[in-house]
Amino acid sequence: MKRFLIAWFLALSIAASGIARAGDSVDLIINAAESGDDESQYFLAKLYETGAGDLEKDNAKAAYWLKKASDAGNLDARCEVAVRYLHGIDGYPIDKAKAFAMLQENAKQNHPASLREIGRLFDAGMAGFITQDERKAFNWFMRAAEVDDSLAAVFLGYYYEMGKGGVKQDYAKALTWYQKGVSQLDSTAMNNIGVMYYHGKGVARDIKEARRWWQIAAKFGSKDAERNLEIIQADPRAISRHIELMISMLEYIATPKVAANIPIPETMIDGMDVYSAVHTAVFLSFPPIRSDLYRVVIRMA
Repeated sequence: MKRFLIAWFLALSIAASGIARAGDSVDLIINAAESGDDESQYFLAKLYETGAGDLEKDNAKAAYWLKKASDAGNLDARCEVAVRYLHGIDGYPIDKAKAFAMLQENAKQNHPASLREIGRLFDAGMAGFITQDERKAFNWFMRAAEVDDSLAAVFLGYYYEMGKGGVKQDYAKALTWYQKGVSQLDSTAMNNIGVMYYHGKGVARDIKEARRWWQIAAKFGSKDAERNLEIIQADPRAISRHIELMISMLEYIATPKVAANIPIPETMIDGMDVYSAVHTAVFLSFPPIRSDLYRVVIRMA
């Protein structure tokens, strides 16, 4: 860590002086990473992952440095590696037990993202490994939010909005948690506040305010907010017909006989991909659709 801080102090000094190119700053990070500093190794992995800092995007090098940082004990890197083991992505074999153990080890040190990822596991469940348990999920999200994980705050807001996880539905608390996410510039929290204004949940219904929040969220990268803005500009009659169609489909998919195995088509519905089509019904129907239908959408995200 000390080498990393020294490297970044020098990098900032060089940048401020204007006497060197950006690549010189990256060289300092590379040197610190090669010297064994786990923070530098993790940062270098992210640079290769995104192609930033005068480095060409290189997934192989990104994976190499991420693994080095994880093995060196970097909590952020270990969390990301655990997620890769969990889902078998980026060349990692599926190893749920190993992934869960890594997340639990991080959780002992109150690592925010790891606490949240454990919450997500209990929120959705994982066939043959973890039974869905919304009460446990809520508790893990709370632990993560208490150490300033913005996405965990969004989950808590959603739990209070819907009355999930054994908590009483409370729009005021939902807004409070969404606002905490906003304070950390979380675009999902911004989008969800827009949805609250659209439906008048805990606030007076205000389409203009909903649009304002969606515009802000879209600027911070929320694709859902972009969809919302596109949809509310469409013909209201077409929206109503589309929502009615989508709710009927959701109700069918949610029935016990078909819920477990029904395939999700990759076709277009009303000119939109399936996820966008369902998103419309879930978030923009007024009054809101039944809460039990939300679970269906998770399989489509």
